[in-house]
Amino acid sequence: MKRFVKRPTAALMAVIIAAGGCIATGCWGKKGDSKATMAEIVTIEDDTPWYNTKTVELDVGYDYPEYEYCDMSYVGMISDTEVLLQVSATKAIPDDFDWNTGDYTDFNVEELVVFDTDGNKKNTIDLGGLMDDYSYIDRISYEDGEAVIGYSSYDIETGDSLSYEVNVDVNTGSAGTPREISEDTSSYSDDSWYEGEFEIEGYTIAKYYTWDESGDSYYTLDVTSPSGSGTTISTRDTIRGTTIWDISSAISEGDGKALLCAVGDEGDLYLELDLASASLSLLPDEECDWLSGVSLYGGINTDDMGYVFIDQEGIKNLDFDNKEIITVIDFNCTNLNRITVSYSDVVSVGEDEAVLFSTDYESSGYFSYNSKCVCTLTTIEKAETNPNVGKTVLKVCEATGLGIETADAICRFNEQSDEYFLILDTRYDYYDSVMDEYYDAETEDDYMSIDLEGKADLSDQLSIDMMNGEGPDILLGTFDCSQLNNDDYLTDLTSYLEAYGTDDFFANVIEASRTDDCLYQIPLCFSIQGIVTDKDNVENGQIGFTYNEYLDFVDDVCNGDSPVAMGKNMFFVTCMNAMDDVFFNNGEADFNCDEFEDLADFCDTYINDEVPQMFYSASAGAYYSDVMEGSAAAYQEIMSFNQFIDPYGDYGNGRAAVLGLPSNERRGAQICVYNSIGISASTSDPDGCWAFIEYLLDYETQLEYADFSIPLNVQAFEEKAQESVEDCNNMYGGGQMSISGFAYNDGERYEEMDESVIDSFEDIIASCSHAQRADQAISIIVSEEMPAFFEGQKSLDEVVDILQDRVQTVLDERG
Repeated sequence: MKRFVKRPTAALMAVIIAAGGCIATGCWGKKGDSKATMAEIVTIEDDTPWYNTKTVELDVGYDYPEYEYCDMSYVGMISDTEVLLQVSATKAIPDDFDWNTGDYTDFNVEELVVFDTDGNKKNTIDLGGLMDDYSYIDRISYEDGEAVIGYSSYDIETGDSLSYEVNVDVNTGSAGTPREISEDTSSYSDDSWYEGEFEIEGYTIAKYYTWDESGDSYYTLDVTSPSGSGTTISTRDTIRGTTIWDISSAISEGDGKALLCAVGDEGDLYLELDLASASLSLLPDEECDWLSGVSLYGGINTDDMGYVFIDQEGIKNLDFDNKEIITVIDFNCTNLNRITVSYSDVVSVGEDEAVLFSTDYESSGYFSYNSKCVCTLTTIEKAETNPNVGKTVLKVCEATGLGIETADAICRFNEQSDEYFLILDTRYDYYDSVMDEYYDAETEDDYMSIDLEGKADLSDQLSIDMMNGEGPDILLGTFDCSQLNNDDYLTDLTSYLEAYGTDDFFANVIEASRTDDCLYQIPLCFSIQGIVTDKDNVENGQIGFTYNEYLDFVDDVCNGDSPVAMGKNMFFVTCMNAMDDVFFNNGEADFNCDEFEDLADFCDTYINDEVPQMFYSASAGAYYSDVMEGSAAAYQEIMSFNQFIDPYGDYGNGRAAVLGLPSNERRGAQICVYNSIGISASTSDPDGCWAFIEYLLDYETQLEYADFSIPLNVQAFEEKAQESVEDCNNMYGGGQMSISGFAYNDGERYEEMDESVIDSFEDIIASCSHAQRADQAISIIVSEEMPAFFEGQKSLDEVVDILQDRVQTVLDERG
C-alpha cells in the first residue's frame, strides 16, 4: 500500500520535530522508570514567522425563521478586495398556501452578491427575473466583469427541459439575451447527471456522472476549446472495467495538460487529459505516489503558483517538475480552526497573503431541521513580528481525526495562554494509512484486520518517536493504542486528575480507562458499544449475557441470526479484548485459564464462519451491513444521548437496552473512546500539557461535545440531555411515527418522553466497566494462531502454548 509521508514543510515545524536532548523540568505526573529521551524545550523566537488573520462574517439577511433555508457559495474574485457569491434562499411558505394553484417558486431567492473583504455588501443582483417559472440554476462562472449563468427551464405541461446561458454584468446588473444551449448527448446514456465544469488554459471541461443498466458508473467529459470546438470523451473507454465514483479536481500541469483526480473501486486514481487532442490516459500508480493521501479538492489554478490547495497543515501548491508538494503558508504559524479552514475555498493567494472563503452550518440543535448558513472571509497576511515570542511550543498529534470542538479549543487556548502555544504534529494520520485498504474490504472481519494492522503501525511509530524524544507532547485520539499505556511512553495522569478533582465526571468511565491502576489517557467524551435491542427483549436491568443466555437470545429474539456481524476468529478476538482484565495483569499474559478455554469452545461450536458483507462509507465514517437493518438486535454504537432518544433511530424513543458481549459472566457494554488525551513521557513540559487538558475538561468545553457524543462531565451531559428531551418532544409531539427496526412505537403515535429517559441512559453508562481498546500487536498474534484450533489443525493446548510464548515475548520486549 502506498503511503504519502508528509514532510515538515516550515522552518518552525522542522526545528520543533527535530528537537532532542535532555532538559530537566518539574512535574506532578508519575514518571516511573521511563527510558524515554526527554525532548528539548522549544520556544517561539523573534524570527519565527507569523501570519495575522482577520475573519468577517458575510450577512445577506436571510435568517430563520423568516427564511427556512439560505446557502451561499463562492463564484469568483472580482478584484483584490471584492468577491462574488451565489445566494440561494427559500422564504417560509405560509400555512394557507394553495399548492394546487400557487407558484412556490415565488418564495425562492436567487442572487449574486458582491462583498468586500471587510464583510461589507457592495452590490446585489436578482437572478430570479432572468429565468422563467420552474427554472433552476445549473452553474455560475465569472470572468472579466461578467457572470455566466447556466440554467434549465422546465416545461410543467410537456415535461421537457431546455438549457440556457445568459451573461450578467456584475457591476451594473444588466443581463444579455439568454441563449439556448444545445448539448450533444448522443454519445452517452440518458442516465447522466451534470456535476459542473473546470476551466483550464482557456478550455472548458464539463463533467457528467453517468451510469448504465448494469450499475457501472463512469464520467462523460465535454471538452470545449478556446475557439469553441468541442469533443466528448468517456472514462469508460479510457479505463475499461474500472468504476469511477467521483472526479473532484482538474489541475493544470502546464504544456496543455490537465490532471484529473478521481476515486474508483480501487481508491484514488489519476487521469491525464491532453487538452488540444482531448485524449485521456490513466497514469501509472508509480507516477502519482507523491500525491497519495493528499486531498486536492477545492483548490485553484493560478498563473504564478500553479495549482494551490488547502488542508489542515496549510496552503500548498504542486510542483510537477520535481513531484513535490510545497507549503506556501504554514498554519502552525497562525491561529485558525483547522477543521473549518481545511474545507475552505482558496479565493486568492500570494507568498505572504491569502483570502479564504468558508461555509459552516450552525445547527439550532440535534432535533431541528433548521441551521444557519454562516459564511466567512478570512484574510491571512504575514506579520512583521510574532506576538507569541517566548511561549513554549507544544506539539499536538490527533491520530484519528481532529474534531471541530477540539480544533476550536486549541485556538482559544492559544489566544488566552501567556505561556504555551499549541501546534499540530500531522505525522500520525491513521485514516490516511488505511483508507486505500478499506476499498478492498468486504466483511467486518476484513475491516477489523485492517484496523488492527493500522493501529499497530501507528502505535509502533509513536512509541519509537517518543522513546527518542522526537514524538508529540500531547496525544489526542490514541486511546485504542493500548501498547502506549506504560511509563516508557505516557505520563500517568492520576495525580494531576486528583489535584484537579473528579467529582464532576462519570467515575466508572475514569476507572474503566485505567491500566494497572495508572491513568495514561483521559476520555474527553465517549460512546457506548454493545448488543442493542428493545429492553422488553431482555430481563429488567440485564447488562450482558452468559454464553447460554446469548444462545437463547439469538434463537428466541433474533430468529437464529447473530446480531454480531463477525466470523469466528474476529468474534473470538473481540470478546477476548472485552475481558482483557482476565488475561493480562501487570505485564503478564495468562491464557491457561478456564475463561480462555470456555470462550474458545463457545466460538468453535456456535459461531459461524459465514460473515455478512459490510460496506464502508468514507464520507459517513461508518460501516453498513444488512444485519443492521430491521433486526431485533445488532452489535452497534450509541454515539450520544440524542441518538438514544431519536424516534427515527434504531433505539426507539429511549427504549433500547445495550448489553455486553457473551462471556462466563454477565458483562456490561463497553465504553468507546475516540476523543482522548494523553501526555508523552518524554515531553519537556508536562505541566503545560496538563494546562490544555484542564481546558478540555472545563464545563463549557465539555458542553460542546454533548450533541454528538457523551461528555465526560456529568453536569454537561445532564444539561444537554434535558434540552434534548424538550427539543425532541417539541419536534415530534403528537405526530404519527413510522419507524424501522425494533422501535417501540412503529406505526403508532409518538409518545412524549419525560426526564426519566435520562436516568435510563445513565444506568446504561453505569453498567459499563470496561473501555474498548486493544493491544493491536497482541490481537494480531491471536488472530494468526487461533484459526489452527478452529480449523482442527491443532489442539487448544497447543495453540495456547504458542500464544503464551509469542505474546509474553512481546510484553517482555517492551519492558
